[in-house]
Amino acid sequence: MPLKEATLQRQLEVAQKERAAIESQFEGLEPKKQPMWRKANATVENIELRLSKAKSRSANTSEDDS
Repeated sequence: MPLKEATLQRQLEVAQKERAAIESQFEGLEPKKQPMWRKANATVENIELRLSKAKSRSANTSEDDS
């Protein structure tokens, strides 16, 4: 069973904060070339994708109820 939107939103906020903290460690360097940043960014993108699918799934469900 997929996670609820609220849970995914919370996970996204945490992941974005972690990515921002990692970005601050690499001042003067390009973060996109750092493996730690790339991993954190991939996590953020994954959660964003899951959240968008959850929103579309809930929109489809509400349309079916009409």
